[in-house]
Amino acid sequence: MRYSFLHSSIAALSLMIPAQSLALQAPGERSARIVVSPEFAKFVPAPKKDLKIDYNYWNEILNNLVFLTGVSTRQVAPKPEPLTGSRFVVEHTSPYRLEGNKIPFSKLRAEHVLTLQEYKRDLEDLANTIEIAALPKQEQLVYWINLHNLTVTMLIAENYPVMQPSNLLIGEGKVPLQDAKVISVNGSKLSLRDIRENIVYPNWEDPKVIYGFFLGDIGSPSMQGQSFTAENVDRLLDQNANEFVNSLRAFSRGGVSKIYKDVARFYFTNFDGDLRQHFQQYMWDEVYEEYAATKTFKVNSYEYDIADMEGGHADHVIGNVTINGKPVKDSRTFAITSYTNQIKGKTEILLKQGRIKRGKVIVGDEEDTLGEGNKPNMKTSEQRP
Repeated sequence: MRYSFLHSSIAALSLMIPAQSLALQAPGERSARIVVSPEFAKFVPAPKKDLKIDYNYWNEILNNLVFLTGVSTRQVAPKPEPLTGSRFVVEHTSPYRLEGNKIPFSKLRAEHVLTLQEYKRDLEDLANTIEIAALPKQEQLVYWINLHNLTVTMLIAENYPVMQPSNLLIGEGKVPLQDAKVISVNGSKLSLRDIRENIVYPNWEDPKVIYGFFLGDIGSPSMQGQSFTAENVDRLLDQNANEFVNSLRAFSRGGVSKIYKDVARFYFTNFDGDLRQHFQQYMWDEVYEEYAATKTFKVNSYEYDIADMEGGHADHVIGNVTINGKPVKDSRTFAITSYTNQIKGKTEILLKQGRIKRGKVIVGDEEDTLGEGNKPNMKTSEQRP
């Protein structure tokens, strides 16, 4: 099968050597055992096969699709100005819009959406070939994360423009995005919430798995620009945890993200105490000082706006507008160009803060190389050599 993003084979299986050193290590035992519903018992990990899934194709899609924004400056983004001579704002307005990576959904054409749909079916079909629960545990985790995030991306792309993904109603039954049974794995119909709350969270004790799941909105953990694999899952989860925990989305004004309350029954049953212990692993010193000074936590309002570059607005013609010295005639081009300029400004702030170096981004005590620019490349296979 030939896909429209690029030339690549579908998800494939190959032999692997067991790598015990890659196993996620829980910081401690849960205070109570999580009971798995009988409906999901067949997905309880029971590793016995040394196989791996090749996600090179999904990796290439993410490389081309995700717009990288770097770590948080911990500064609220200013309110955007309306177009000259009007009161109309055509760009992203969220005060947290400069945090978390973005997907330019408006750039996805019909063939791109078809590609996502085809690849989702390929991943689902794999479960008819192999027993997912029998794979090495790391392989199981990355299967669920990748399938989840691919499905979120596909559903939003199918229904774009949309300003808040949580408002999407899927199918004839008009079921909310997170609860629609749109995934088919080994004869079971699953929702996005099922993957998180009925499969992964009950069976993985380390709370950092929550940072693998992209929900489509700004308030969620960020979408990575590469696929999760058994080899990189620990590193990518730590990287996402570092970005999220130190962002305003996770902690600001004496309050924490709703996400932590949502997963409290799995990971933070003693909410304040468990969360403090968790944050100690990832928070920058200056952020933890602010956090530690907070005696009782509130749950902040969640940021439901879409994690794209223009706020999910429909496209329309605009006139007499220039940006970067060039005339712009459509609202989406204006919004994306404006957002890109804002990220350039954010980069300069991060350089002054010492959070990044030229060509590098500091994640904890490590450095990750940034590619040449971070603008997504939406070429189709027909445009590639």
